Amino acid sequence: MAIKDPIKYAFLLLKFRFRSEQELRKRMKIKGFSEEDVEKTVNFLKEKGYLNDKIFVEELVEKYKTKGYSLSRIKRIVRSHGIDPIILNEMDLSFDEEILDDLIEKITKGEKVLDKKTFKKLVNKLGYLGYSKSEIFDFLSKKGIKLEFSQFSD
Repeated sequence: MAIKDPIKYAFLLLKFRFRSEQELRKRMKIKGFSEEDVEKTVNFLKEKGYLNDKIFVEELVEKYKTKGYSLSRIKRIVRSHGIDPIILNEMDLSFDEEILDDLIEKITKGEKVLDKKTFKKLVNKLGYLGYSKSEIFDFLSKKGIKLEFSQFSD
């Protein structure tokens, strides 16, 4: 059953998750709606408050900050949703060190001297979250965490 009403289709998409304006436009075009229908629908949704890139970015940033993602990774994620960089630059993107502390504590189990296996696990997890190796070493150093082995050995 194909949805022929562009507003109904847009609401169907928004029912599952909040979307950026660019994402909504793209999905509607793929579905075959005319440029005019897409434009009218986007304007209607913005007017009614259902489509707001600034709120979308705030929610997205908060979601990934609470998971411990690095600010650089969060910025990449936000840009991948087609958000205007100006919106991102207007936001207060402060770093929440407590979340990272909790994550490091969980992986290291409070140990201040790490074996190779724990160190690799920590580097892999923080790397996945978008932290560079220099940032990781800075965090470890600041927390007084040392390596049980030489980082340059096998």
